[in-house]
Amino acid sequence: MDSSCVALAFEAGVNCFFFYNLSHEKLLKGLKPIVATQREQVLVATGSSDRDFGRLQEYLEQVRCYLDIDIVDVFFAVLQVTELTAEEALRWEEYGRILYGDGQDRFETGWL
Repeated sequence: MDSSCVALAFEAGVNCFFFYNLSHEKLLKGLKPIVATQREQVLVATGSSDRDFGRLQEYLEQVRCYLDIDIVDVFFAVLQVTELTAEEALRWEEYGRILYGDGQDRFETGWL
């Protein structure tokens, strides 16, 4: 994919861009000038398979710094824990609202 494809997609009406890590250099290179000039029109979504809070926090900072944005709109992280402690929930809540569930095969979820 050429980085110019991102601008073409945006001009065609695509406003949500998802990448799973920073290795998607062409996508990120194409996205950077768009978020610099039309941030309110773009939803930036990313995620990680990492389970360590510190590394997830570091990754979010890297994304924010690379794209020069204040906030990542959507962040997907599947934390494989049976239950979040109150302290863990508060740490995650600092990054915005999170959807907490008790497993992929159940639909008992709630917003923190």
